[in-house]
Amino acid sequence: MASPEKRPPGFDAADLSLLDPRAFALASAFVAAAALFAATATLVVRGGDPLGPNLALLAQYLPGYSVSWPGAPLGAGYGFAVAFLAGYAFAALRNKLISSYLRHLVRRSEREEVADLLDRLS
Repeated sequence: MASPEKRPPGFDAADLSLLDPRAFALASAFVAAAALFAATATLVVRGGDPLGPNLALLAQYLPGYSVSWPGAPLGAGYGFAVAFLAGYAFAALRNKLISSYLRHLVRRSEREEVADLLDRLS
C-alpha cells in the first residue's frame, strides 16, 4: 500500500468505507417522507389561494397526490418509495466504485513491488 508520504493531502481511510445500501436507503427514505409530509402540512396550515402551486406540480408525477391533508401521507409514502430506491441505487453504485478503486490501488501497489524487486535483482 502507499506510504503515508504518497497519500494525497486530506486522505482518510474512512473516506473509502462501504455503505450499507439498505440502511442508507431507509435513512434517505425517512428523511424524504418527513420532508414531503412537513412541506405539504405547512402549506395546508398556512392556507391561502392558490395552495402551494409549486408543490402541487408533484401531482403530475405522483398519482393522487394533492396539497391537502389526505395528500400529505400519500406524498410521504411516495417520497419514501422514491427516496428508498434512489438511496439504494446510490449506495450500491458508490460501493461498486469504491471497490473498483481499491482493487486498482492493490494492483498498482503489487506492480510497484514487483518492479522494485526486479530492480533489486538486476
